This record gives sequence, C-alpha cells and structure tokens, in this order.
Amino acid sequence: MASHQGRWWWSLCLFAAAAPAAERPQWLPFMGGETSQAHAIHLSTQKLRPDGLLESASRYPRTSAAGWTAEQHQRGWYEYLERLIDCESGLYVDTALSLLDRDNHLVARRETRRDDQLQQIALTRSDVAAHRWPSHSEIWLACAASRDPAVGADARSTMSDNGGHYAYDFEAIGASLPSDGNGLYERLRAQYDAERARDSMPSPQPAGPVAGPYKGAPWLTVGDHEAGAWHLAGLRHRGGGTIEVAQRAGRDRQPPPAVPDDADLRIEHKIDCRTGLTVPIARAYYAADSERLLLRTSTPVFDTVQTLAHDAQGVSAWTPWLGPTLPGDAAALCVAAAARCNGGKAQAPGTLFEIDPEDLPAASGAPLLLAARARWLAHRDGFVPTCLIGVP
Repeated sequence: MASHQGRWWWSLCLFAAAAPAAERPQWLPFMGGETSQAHAIHLSTQKLRPDGLLESASRYPRTSAAGWTAEQHQRGWYEYLERLIDCESGLYVDTALSLLDRDNHLVARRETRRDDQLQQIALTRSDVAAHRWPSHSEIWLACAASRDPAVGADARSTMSDNGGHYAYDFEAIGASLPSDGNGLYERLRAQYDAERARDSMPSPQPAGPVAGPYKGAPWLTVGDHEAGAWHLAGLRHRGGGTIEVAQRAGRDRQPPPAVPDDADLRIEHKIDCRTGLTVPIARAYYAADSERLLLRTSTPVFDTVQTLAHDAQGVSAWTPWLGPTLPGDAAALCVAAAARCNGGKAQAPGTLFEIDPEDLPAASGAPLLLAARARWLAHRDGFVPTCLIGVP
C-alpha cells in the first residue's frame, strides 16, 4: 500500500507544482457560494475500472481534527475523499481520506475502515425506500462528469426532478405526434433511453433463452377488475424490458363498420418494465368467444398523450431504481413476466429489499460494493424480465 501512496503523492505534487496550467488537474465545483472552489470533484483522477466501478475523488473544506495530529491539522486546508462509485445504482463507498494543504499537496492520508464502509453500503428497508438514483447529488455529478468531462455543476437529471421518477416530455410529443400508438411508445421510451445514457442507468442485459410454454391461467385479474383482465397467456417479451400484453375491454359500443357488434375488444399495451410506462398501442377485435382476430387498429394517439400527461401529474408508484413500489396492473404484469425468467419465483409487488451486512463479503472496498450492486441487480431482475417470452 505504501508504494500506491507514493505514486499518488508524487503524481499529485507533480501536477500541482510542475505541470503547465493547461495540464493541471481539473476541479469541478458542486456547491455555490464562497466555498464553491473548495467543494469540487477532482476530474483528472477519475478512472473507470474493468469491473464497472468508477474511481473518483472530491475535495472539501477541512472540518475536523479527529484522527489527525495537531501538526497535520494545522497544515491541512482541505479534506480529500477518495471513493468507489457504482454509477448503475448510485451506491458508493469511501476508500480513503486525506488532508491537503492550501496548494493541494498531500499532508496525510488514511484508508477508510470496512466498518465505516458498511455504514454507507448496508442499507435497511427505510434507507432503500429513501434512496433516489439518479439524483441531484455530488455522486451523480461525478458519474455524469466521468461520461462527459465538459459537464457543468448545474447539470440536471430529468429523472431526479420528480422524486426519483422520470418526467417524460409530453409537450414535445404533442408538438409532433407519432402516426400510431406503437410510434408513441417508442418515442417515449427513446426519451428515457437518452436520459439514462447520461445518467448511467443500466439497460436490461440481452435477453437470455426463450421461456418455456406458459402453463398458468390464461387471464390475470388485478384486484377486483375482472372485466379488465389481462391475457397473460399471450404476453410477450422480445427483449429490452418491454412487454406486450392485451387487456380485455368487453364489447365496443361503436365498433368499426367491418366488425360485427358482438366482437370482443382487447386493448393491446406495451409496458416498459424499467419505468412502469404503460401505453395502449392498438385496439384488437376478435370473433365472439374466440381467438380469431378480425381487425387491429391503432389507438387514438392524441387522446393517449393527453391521458398519459394527466396521469403523470399524480404520484408515480414506480422508480427506475426500486421498480414498482405499490401494487398495480403494470407491476403485476412485469413481476409475472420476470418470474417466467426466474424459474417461476415471483417477487411480491412493492417488495423493498435490504442490503444486509451479513450478506456482504469480509473484504472492504470494491468487493463490498460489487456485492451490494449484485444484490440490487437481483432485485431488479424481479420486475425486469431477462429472457424471451412468447416468441419463436
């Protein structure tokens, strides 16, 4: 470890004292006011590791003499925290704390103990419920800056503007409406994907093998809505976390001219199991009491946008980090789809997980953080399907 400290010390001193101004370390401030230059992310030290973790460091005004000698405390001007960040989940651990002098030279350094890292990474259910990612935070800014070094301290995450929920731009959609319901879904999903790329939220892994034949009840009733049951036997997942499923809508009072009055109507939906986005994309008419499709037409796009925008004003029961936090149709369907990829074991909707210290390895640093990330990804696999469903 001493050799590592030596390399860190010499690189910092050489950059600060000898390098031309244009090559000196870059500091990205993350707080306003008089201390804005003291509170800064050290951009030039950021490094993405092969295991996907980000090495990052931040500088702060000195706040405490605890753990330092009187001489070190007197010389120290800044505190300097080194940390490892998992930019998929927003989980992180501090790995070392240093004192720097006024010129950013190293005064003293000590590694963070595993017990202290456990305080950061072992999350109770209440901790998990309060966790927001992406969020307006120094940790999010460090991740954003690692992807785009030109990012400013005023960079914003659309996901975090609404308590951890993603805010779709329905006004932009309304200004140039897609031609059909499927196009509407794809436009909304593309908005999320573009934001996720900046915020480091993960995409679902490539879908694995095809799930086996469906053997359960053909229709799923959520709550007491038997009339609006979902055709679980026909549910599909072609990859990417999007499921396709139809809901029974009874008889249409004004069916198209080519459709008999007794035809059964089903509304076909696409649901993004990463976010809970649910978009009706088509109206499908079937011969009465049969599976013979007579006609499929797009849902009215303008009406759908209006409904989605209105519903978005309420409190969402879904966050990109936790998934569904309350029971509901989308939650039940995504959990049921994910269960088909997990050997039939379904996660109860609204289940909050914990990161139990007893489940974490005895090591500190990266192994601790990677184990916590694995625990979060396992929770995510409970509502985002990882295999193909209903496709050849």
